[in-house]
Amino acid sequence: MRFVTICVLDRVVWHDLHVTEPGGPRPALRTLTIADPPDLWRALGFTVAGDGHLRLGDVTVRLGGPGRGITGWHVAHAPGLCDALRLSDAPGLSDAPGLSDAPAPPAISAAPTATASAAAHANGAEGIDHVVVLTPDFDATAAAMEAIGLPFRRVRRASATVRQGFRRLGPAILEVVEAHQGERPRLWGLVVIVPDLEALATVAAPHVKSPRPAVQPGRRIALVGESAGLGTRLAFMDPEPSRDPGPGPDPEPGPDPDPEPGHDPEPGRGAGAPPAADRS
Repeated sequence: MRFVTICVLDRVVWHDLHVTEPGGPRPALRTLTIADPPDLWRALGFTVAGDGHLRLGDVTVRLGGPGRGITGWHVAHAPGLCDALRLSDAPGLSDAPGLSDAPAPPAISAAPTATASAAAHANGAEGIDHVVVLTPDFDATAAAMEAIGLPFRRVRRASATVRQGFRRLGPAILEVVEAHQGERPRLWGLVVIVPDLEALATVAAPHVKSPRPAVQPGRRIALVGESAGLGTRLAFMDPEPSRDPGPGPDPEPGPDPDPEPGHDPEPGRGAGAPPAADRS
């Protein structure tokens, strides 16, 4: 028996029940909940419905609400994932009570609403490349992922003290980054795919920094600056030529950068140079 889980601030909501046969449904990111006011995302060229929803490929993003940054997600066919990542005992970015793994009545619908239709975005956004989770105990997280049958497909050592683990969650890649400055794991940021970074700059200026070459051959990345006022880290990348979110084996994620000086994982705190989490 398989459950669809939603991790939200102070609890895990068991939303739906599935029977999964061998070779059946694979884990897939369906929803991200982000506390940023919708107008901040509209200023970056996203089309946001009146109820605060937008669509990025197959993922619904829900904006607004309490907290700061990414406050929850819904991953289908991945029971135990919140606990494996220790998001269940993290207070989130709003000091809400810890998540509980006990069943509870569904508080949020998992199905996209009509207002979250896949409307075209002025910035050209096509989908999510990856979502980043920071963890202070990489070995424990890797072992827990293995225990629930969702092992990392690749682990990369970005530096002498920072490792990064990857696996696909349907339309997006999960990247788990070793981050020694935090006490608990936390949802940290995301990277959105756009086909034209130059066109993006005209729509989202002055909040998007100039594109720079990514480590993956033929790709570039543009970071969103603090002037945008977001509570979550956001960046844009051009598409990966071989990217295929459809059925089949998980692809090997491309190489990642070394830590970027001054790229603070807690916006506004200026706490020095964290691990790179933009998979550029």
